[in-house]
Amino acid sequence: MEGLIYWPHPETKPFHFQDSKVVEVLAVFNDKIKYGDEVTVHILNEEARFE
Repeated sequence: MEGLIYWPHPETKPFHFQDSKVVEVLAVFNDKIKYGDEVTVHILNEEARFE
């Protein structure tokens, strides 16, 4: 399944607290994945940078 990884930068959300270690995955709905399930995200080399 392909998707996008989004990191909501804390400075852009001053009134909405979210742990800075949280990333969001934007992908097509999959009813086999439920809240609390563990998933693995594979990132191609040099396709993402976390600083």
